[in-house]
Amino acid sequence: MGNLTSVLIGCGAIAREHLAALADLKNVEVAAVCDLSAARAEATAERFGIARWYSSYEQMLTQIKPDLVHITTPPAAHFPIAKSCLTAGLNVLCEKPITVDYQDFALLKQLALQNRCMLMENQNLRFHSSIQRIQALVASGRLGDVLEVQIFLFLNLVG
Repeated sequence: MGNLTSVLIGCGAIAREHLAALADLKNVEVAAVCDLSAARAEATAERFGIARWYSSYEQMLTQIKPDLVHITTPPAAHFPIAKSCLTAGLNVLCEKPITVDYQDFALLKQLALQNRCMLMENQNLRFHSSIQRIQALVASGRLGDVLEVQIFLFLNLVG
């Protein structure tokens, strides 16, 4: 497989998780990052050794034709950005929730199918070893009937 080009839109806390994971992949180049705050975009690019940064995702997508766009903005911004990407024939990995309205999701799904693009919602803990262990315990029957589930998740949002 050849190298893949990726870009990221939205340089908040969760973007650092995406960029750290991408840094571990040998065949992926993060070509640029984008944020409405030019200072945040520039600081993120500098921190992760990314050559280019933008404050306009439209300009970034015009200048860089990535294989994949990571959307890590607040949920209300997911739909218009994903729609632009899919319309341009770009694959999208979007933070959850992918949209705040089901009809918007249905439109994005239709665009992805029409343009033969991938549209994926990030499920970052689905394959985590802790989650897989819990699923195995439930499937084995060793826990009995599951009546209630409480999940507490702690993330270092400062580092």
